[in-house]
This record gives sequence, structure tokens and C-alpha cells, in this order.
Amino acid sequence: MQTTTKDLSELLKARDQMMAAIAFTIAKDIKSEKAVEVTQQKEQAISLHLLDLINIDVSDEYQHRAL
Repeated sequence: MQTTTKDLSELLKARDQMMAAIAFTIAKDIKSEKAVEVTQQKEQAISLHLLDLINIDVSDEYQHRAL
């Protein structure tokens, strides 16, 4: 069987499409990882802020009881 220019062209086109799909998937995964990282950072910041508020409330309560 002889490979024609058309066959090679179709193979190259298919290869390019597969490479584009892989690049798209990798980019999407990176975006997802970044989004998860940002969300986790925000959750940690909120948790720390809530802990600070709880500590302030607890400290105030102890101060009022001590008086």
C-alpha cells in the first residue's frame, strides 16, 4: 500500500487536532488547580478570621465575668 500526500495530510491534521485537545485539557486542568488553590486560600482566610472573632468574643466574655 502506498501512502499518498492526502493520507499524510490527513494524518498530520489528526495529529494536530489531538495535540490541540491535549493542550486544551492541560490548560483546563491548570485553571482548575489554580481555582481550587484560590478557593482553599480564601477558606483558610475566612476560618482564621472567624477564629479571631471567636477569640475576641471569648476574651470579652471572660473580662466581663472577671469584673
